Amino acid sequence: IEGLTPGATYIFVVKSVAQTKDGVYKTNGALSPRKFAYTAPAVAKGLVQCGLTSSSISIKWNKATGADGYKIYKYNPSTNKGTLIKKVASSVTTYKHEKLSAGKEYCYAVRSYAKAGEDELVSTSFETRYAITRPSKVTGLKVTDMTDNSMKLSWNKVSGANGYNVYKYNE
Repeated sequence: IEGLTPGATYIFVVKSVAQTKDGVYKTNGALSPRKFAYTAPAVAKGLVQCGLTSSSISIKWNKATGADGYKIYKYNPSTNKGTLIKKVASSVTTYKHEKLSAGKEYCYAVRSYAKAGEDELVSTSFETRYAITRPSKVTGLKVTDMTDNSMKLSWNKVSGANGYNVYKYNE
């Protein structure tokens, strides 16, 4: 059966039918017992990083049709596995992950879920998003080897930084 609504509950019954070859006589059997069935919720889409500090990352996503809530995972793409970080209600579409290391990359996945009787059904797929915390502040900035048209700058290496931007201002 196709064209069903994500995250919906359906009740199915089936009735057998018998008919003579000439089609004159037709009879119905008794109805089967009712069977409750549930569709998985739609996929939570639009997962993006929407904020960061040196110790936190904020993510957001769009509401998913039929979702009773969302499960947020720290995801490892190389193993295709995630560690559940938080479970939130369907009214929540943002999450702030705190107590992280500065300048470190993280990967997130958000799965929508729907209650199905005593169980939960999760969306059939999910989006992932890489996000990164802000690197720590540069310390130990030194100016040496000054001449009339050049100078040398040096500073302490920042863990997690994979490059540096140098800005020059004239007074």
